Amino acid sequence: MQRRMRRAVAMAVLLLCLVVFGGVAAAFGFSADVVSYYGKETVQGKIFVSKDKMRFESAGTVSITRLDKKLVWLLMPTEKMYMEQDLRLQNLVPTSEPLPDELERTLLGSETVNGYLANKYRVTIRLDHQKQTYLQWLAVDSGWPVKMAAEDGKWIQEYRNLQIGDPDARMFEIPAGYQKFGMSWGY
Repeated sequence: MQRRMRRAVAMAVLLLCLVVFGGVAAAFGFSADVVSYYGKETVQGKIFVSKDKMRFESAGTVSITRLDKKLVWLLMPTEKMYMEQDLRLQNLVPTSEPLPDELERTLLGSETVNGYLANKYRVTIRLDHQKQTYLQWLAVDSGWPVKMAAEDGKWIQEYRNLQIGDPDARMFEIPAGYQKFGMSWGY
């Protein structure tokens, strides 16, 4: 169970690093199916975003990220339990607005991704005192990210079936009846 929780937390943190929390997302929320490829592993889930909140559901776990509280909650619905972790804001990587630590953004062309005409960019940022480069596809009509990928191909993340609009605010709260328990996540 601990391994499953660690993997779910790692996925939630990675998603958070790739989701839009500024620019377009501040104006309105969205939900989407997410398909992520990490080497030979494929993870499918559902993401809900509303201003400074995110919920990710996958493989029987739910993570709720609250920028306003600087917390991440990992819910285990079958056990009606949750864990809480402090959020390290310096690890967030918004995807649509240029970052303060963004070093370069190069338009590589346009492609259609899951039915969306998207501009493809190579983005280089400084994160934890290191240069990191990734590829990003932003829908031409909305500016929403529809695909992100490591430049070396180690991971790919696609957003499908985008629905524009704020999800129900209750989705970003711990459900009634859940018990908190502690565990060191190592993140």
